[in-house]
Amino acid sequence: MTNEKDNSDSDWEHLQNMSEEAPPTEKDAAIKNEIHASGNKPDEKKEDEPSKEKNSKVEEDKTPSTDHVKADKDSTPQNTSAKAEKGDPPQDKPIEKEHKCMCPHNSSVKGEDNKSSHDHHNKKEESKPPQDDLVKAKQLANPPENHPIPGKSCIIATRTKPPRFYVLKNGQPEFLAKPILSGGHIWNTEEKDGWLSFRNETSGTCLGHNEEGKVEATQKQSNQQERFTARRKENGGYMLFVLQETALLGVAISEDGQSLVLQKGEGEALDFIDSKYLDGPMSLKYPNMPAQKLR
Repeated sequence: MTNEKDNSDSDWEHLQNMSEEAPPTEKDAAIKNEIHASGNKPDEKKEDEPSKEKNSKVEEDKTPSTDHVKADKDSTPQNTSAKAEKGDPPQDKPIEKEHKCMCPHNSSVKGEDNKSSHDHHNKKEESKPPQDDLVKAKQLANPPENHPIPGKSCIIATRTKPPRFYVLKNGQPEFLAKPILSGGHIWNTEEKDGWLSFRNETSGTCLGHNEEGKVEATQKQSNQQERFTARRKENGGYMLFVLQETALLGVAISEDGQSLVLQKGEGEALDFIDSKYLDGPMSLKYPNMPAQKLR
């Protein structure tokens, strides 16, 4: 036992000696250098150095809350400019207008107004007669205007109702209530040097005037006495004029209503009905109008 104890004591002493004689490690050298530079031991805390716990607490206080940052991002930035301080119109007015426009009551009222106006428009369109009917009605009320056309034949008639027709009877032109079966009521319109002449289709003679100023049909050649010019009258029909020396004389109906005579001033308005409207020898037929019998 004594020997074993002695051996253990000697071993312990040997270990102590080895530890004392062992060279210092790099860690020990770094610690010594730090102690030498600062003059303090590494385990000692500086008086003015805050603790790690305190520093971590301060960092937590400085770090903004994520909830707060998120709320700041979602919120509308406030306008701190001078223009905003002077007073801009509030932003709620357009929203209020939009809300008013999107109101279901207003939209329904507007829809009802549109529907009623549309129905009224449809009724108005339905009440209007078709365009073709308007044209036909106008033609029924007013037959086509008849004027002398060079190169065409015509029927000369008064504008009275019933009309009277200028017919060549027994070599003399006169107004009759009805044309005669032998003809004589169709006149061919000719033009020469800007002047008109009317040649009877049956006799071949032209209308002219004599020295007394009466219109007759005796000459087959168109001379100065057989030349006329036509002018439209304001209320319808055409007047004939002849040149007498340096003045124009109008062609008018005689006092007895049987013939044509010359007079100063304007003459009588007459119709020169195009012969294309003749529906047979003794009837007229205007477009979209019933036939009119001449006798």
